[in-house]
Amino acid sequence: MAEATPRPGPVPMRHARIGANVLSGPVVGLVTVAYSLSFGALVFRGPLEVGLGVGIAAALIGAAVSGVIVALTSSFRTAIGAPDTPVIAVFSALAAGLAVALEAGGGVSAETAVDHVMISVMTISIVVGAMLWFVGLRRLGHWLRFVPYPVIGGFVAASGWFLSAGSVRVVTGTSLTVEGLDKIVTVESVQHYAPAVLFALALAGARRVWNSGYVMPLVMVAGMAVAHLVLLASGTTIVEAQAGGWLLAVPGEVAPWIAGIGP
Repeated sequence: MAEATPRPGPVPMRHARIGANVLSGPVVGLVTVAYSLSFGALVFRGPLEVGLGVGIAAALIGAAVSGVIVALTSSFRTAIGAPDTPVIAVFSALAAGLAVALEAGGGVSAETAVDHVMISVMTISIVVGAMLWFVGLRRLGHWLRFVPYPVIGGFVAASGWFLSAGSVRVVTGTSLTVEGLDKIVTVESVQHYAPAVLFALALAGARRVWNSGYVMPLVMVAGMAVAHLVLLASGTTIVEAQAGGWLLAVPGEVAPWIAGIGP
């Protein structure tokens, strides 16, 4: 009987996995950084803009810590811990409502409002984390089957509306309300949100042509390169671009937020 030809070992497949993981790491990191910057700008706008640096720092630190914890402890090997859009949409609505309430109370500084928002976000995160830990500990996840589709659809739709309204506020500096429509349709506002609409259309079109996880970071890098080339060609400096609302302008120095609490 002739000897069977030995099958090749899993070395090529293992090398392919290593290469994919090494390549996906920077991709996930780039998207997470972009999400953290975007969500920080989404939550800390208007009267809370003084806390933009703290918000971005908190988002980046939270993404790094949650990413490491999820990677080391999750039972799902492909799970990645990063900021989630529906949660940030709820946080932005909470921050906006809290800022309005604090302003209506009178005598509240912007720094105090930022402290209240940070404490609220931290408290919500702890409570939600404890609830999810209890659900996992008691294996109660099967009860999620009884959540109706209209409830899930309504939550997703509301999150999308909060994100859409927040993006308009981030780009134009004006809230998406009936009273603020006259400010949104001005030439200056159109100049700001027209590139945002073009970028969104380019990202959606690229995803239809090439449905890959590398599409978003590639389009983001291309969009940033085009934006900076346009600023360079127009002779606009970084300071002028920040003053004009084209680049993020983080006020003050970014220091540990908790160090500023107290008398």
